[in-house]
Amino acid sequence: MNIEAIQSLIDDIRAREVELGYDGGCSDADVDRLETLLSVILPAEYRAFLIHFGAMWIDGKAVSGIMDGDPDAAELGSSYCDTERYRDDFDMPRHLVVVQPDEDAPYCIDTAAINGDSSPVVCFQLNTGTYQPITKSFSKFLTDWFLKPLLSTA
Repeated sequence: MNIEAIQSLIDDIRAREVELGYDGGCSDADVDRLETLLSVILPAEYRAFLIHFGAMWIDGKAVSGIMDGDPDAAELGSSYCDTERYRDDFDMPRHLVVVQPDEDAPYCIDTAAINGDSSPVVCFQLNTGTYQPITKSFSKFLTDWFLKPLLSTA
C-alpha cells in the first residue's frame, strides 16, 4: 500500500472541504490481536492501513478498522465488531473480514485468497450468503471505490 498516495488523496479531498476522518493508526501488536480475535491472517496492505489510519469515515460511510487503538472495540466501524456481527447474524464465512459495513451487502477482505501483500475485496450478499470479488486488492478498493469518487463529485 502506498501510504503517501493515500494521504495525498485524503489531502485533496479535504481541500475540497469534504469531511473525512480517520482514527490515527495503531500498533503492530493491535493488528496481531485483531488477527487472533478473528482467527485470520490479514494481508500486508490492510495491516498498513490499520497501522497508519486505524479506521476511516466519510459522509456516513466507514472503512472498518481498529478504533482508538482497541482491536476488540464493540462499536460499529470496528473490524472486529462489524465482522462478528455479520458472522453471527448472517453466517458469513469466517475467512471474510468486513472493511465496509452495509445493510444489504458488506464489503470484505477475502483472507483465504491472499496473494503476496494483498487479497481481493468481495461483496457478501446477505440475502443469499454468496460473495463475489469486486477488486483485486484492499488498496484498489480504498482508492477507487472510497476515495477517488469523492474527487469527481466534490
